[in-house]
Amino acid sequence: MPIEVISGRDAFASINKFSRWPHPGKDGDRYLPHPTVNHKAGFAISPEDKLFTIGSCFARNVERALVALGLPVLSSIVDGTEPGENITNKYTTSSIVHDLRVAFDGADPYATINDINENSAINLTFGGMGASKANSRADIETQTDLYYETLRRLRETDVVVLTLGLVETWFDTKFGIYINLAPPPRLAKANPDRFQLHVLSYDDIRSDVLEILSTLRRECRPGVRFLVTVSPVPLAATFRNQDVLQANAYSKAVQRAAIETIVLENDDVTYFPSFEMVTLSAPEHAWVDDDYRHVRPDTVDRIMRFVVSQYVSPDSLAPSKAVLFEMTKAKRWSDVVQTVEAYCGKMGKQAQAQPPHVQWYYAKALAETGKIADAVPLLRNVVAALSWHESAKALLAKLGG
Repeated sequence: MPIEVISGRDAFASINKFSRWPHPGKDGDRYLPHPTVNHKAGFAISPEDKLFTIGSCFARNVERALVALGLPVLSSIVDGTEPGENITNKYTTSSIVHDLRVAFDGADPYATINDINENSAINLTFGGMGASKANSRADIETQTDLYYETLRRLRETDVVVLTLGLVETWFDTKFGIYINLAPPPRLAKANPDRFQLHVLSYDDIRSDVLEILSTLRRECRPGVRFLVTVSPVPLAATFRNQDVLQANAYSKAVQRAAIETIVLENDDVTYFPSFEMVTLSAPEHAWVDDDYRHVRPDTVDRIMRFVVSQYVSPDSLAPSKAVLFEMTKAKRWSDVVQTVEAYCGKMGKQAQAQPPHVQWYYAKALAETGKIADAVPLLRNVVAALSWHESAKALLAKLGG
């Protein structure tokens, strides 16, 4: 059965300048060096709309890029965790469904906590580096409560950004629930019949995503809208008896196919083509050098600025990191100050309310032009928000802040 039926007249009428595959003789710059995929924005986002990202590690990249664009993002790190721990990473649609049932429908929040020994436990619904961080069961339960408090910020959300990750997911037969991660080998060995690997089908993914949308429409602000994509980050490894390259191709293809039908059926859901824009890039532009899996931060920033500019007036986006960096590199301090102050005036917001990268470049320019008293509070903000920012720390110390 076709997913869409278009009359012959409308099919020919829909041909446009983006309908043909680019080649060196025509529109080659649309493909190389950075692919640009034109798409139609399904709705508008105002600068006041609150956003929440749900998904795997790529969702954290998107989250960071949205913050850098000056948009209010509610899905920040969970209290009590380090920024790099990323326990909010959700790798499969089934694990997202599980967590939403806990957050909003009263499912047991502690069923995914497993004791490693008498002194430590882990929560198999956590993701990222924080997922393998064992602690006392009491501490893990506290962190679990904080995690679900963060998830309930969805109730304040206007736009949900959903990135689908993997289709290899683990099922805990003891509790009848899906978990976010493979069980530790020792736990699986001690309970050989408890855990099962499920490879999700097209119908599974559709069912999960439709439940996710239904729950969020109920719990988020009225009129919530959805931006959905497939994470370009490939499988690190497969549990199936096949090449990981083959397993990854199925994983991404089946999710992309399911999303296509859901977008056609739901006016409040729009697909944004970050998956295509990354995977069609040359490897040196797509992936960080040390793993060929995670997307280069500058590539994510470029993609999200392009995508968001389709939904938000480009004039309302914060000055980009790349633009401010080039000005700073050339020591055009007055240009940095004028650019930031013009944006602040246009948006009616003080510099202290701007994204950390804007505050950093503005503070540096102020310091270089002798406005030390104005620079110091901004540098303190940057250090508080970006604990890893050694340049900001060094400049703050040099200025006596």
